[in-house]
Amino acid sequence: MTRIASPACLAIVVLVMISTTSAAEPTTKPKMLGELPDPFEFTDGRRVKTPDDWAARRAELLELVLHHEYGHLPPPPKNTTTVQLISHTLRTFKVTHRQYKLTFDNGDPRTAISMVVDLLFPNGDGPFPVILRGDWGWTKTPDVAAANMLDRGYILAEFNRLELSQDLARTAPQKTFGLYAMYPDGEFGSVAAWAWGYHRAIDLLVTLPQVDKSKIAITGHSRGGKTVLLAGVTDERVALTAPNDSGCGGAGCFRVLGPKTIDYMTADHLGTAIKRPGGPGTGYGFGLGFAVRLQTGLADVTGSTGDYNWGGAYGTYFWVDPKEELVVVSMTQAGGPIRQHYRRLLKALVVQAIVESPKL
Repeated sequence: MTRIASPACLAIVVLVMISTTSAAEPTTKPKMLGELPDPFEFTDGRRVKTPDDWAARRAELLELVLHHEYGHLPPPPKNTTTVQLISHTLRTFKVTHRQYKLTFDNGDPRTAISMVVDLLFPNGDGPFPVILRGDWGWTKTPDVAAANMLDRGYILAEFNRLELSQDLARTAPQKTFGLYAMYPDGEFGSVAAWAWGYHRAIDLLVTLPQVDKSKIAITGHSRGGKTVLLAGVTDERVALTAPNDSGCGGAGCFRVLGPKTIDYMTADHLGTAIKRPGGPGTGYGFGLGFAVRLQTGLADVTGSTGDYNWGGAYGTYFWVDPKEELVVVSMTQAGGPIRQHYRRLLKALVVQAIVESPKL
């Protein structure tokens, strides 16, 4: 094992927030250890044998997920008002560009909320398949990606999920914003609120003659990836769910990960072909969800070839150094540029405390 100079130590504080509701507990809680649960076995031990059985089992699984992880999505609004804001030819791509403002209320206009859906239509008669993305609040789809979609005959639809709930909305005043104003007694979290936004955008899409209603795909990144997993499983109008880097609690399995899978995930998959600001950094490539160190030099922080890392938007950070048999998790809450300072400082302190590496 790696030997660390005494008396150095690393303290990690994890704050666990537990919310309770008055909803009845599902009959069986998910198993936390052991083999993965059998999706074709009811919680009472019965086996799925018919298509009707599967529909019932699917509902049972969904209730477990909603109760224990996301909270139940609010129902659709009683009233939706749609206003077309713009319609013109976008010179960047020479295609039709439209924006719609959707306003929702439940009979009380004082709690009405709204969101904007932005659409780019490929040239031609249609109907066209659609790619719906909810991450507009972070950045619009890059021009090169948008052009690729349009050239292939896809409509690109985007909205800002943060209009429904602020990121990490946990306490007042965040819990009075957006969808929480319409449903003050709701038991849903932000991911469920954002999934609700995908459903409302789809409500608009299925009314447009240019849209192929049988070919609606949804995508999102990181927390947006988790969001589309929930939106897809709760709306059968979605033909394809494509989460990107949805991470822990997303598409990845917590308990089953083979060594060859880890090797593949932690290898560089970009090479020199793709470079962009905000990427993994000098000296690093990018694996399937991680920045991967390619060599000892070039990087602006010490480490080992093959170590891999990533961080969260609000300062959380981890890295794994297989050569040193070292795993470090930092639960820092420091958003903005200062987070990079703390990450470099933490890594420097830990690496400099190593006085003996494991014999491989």
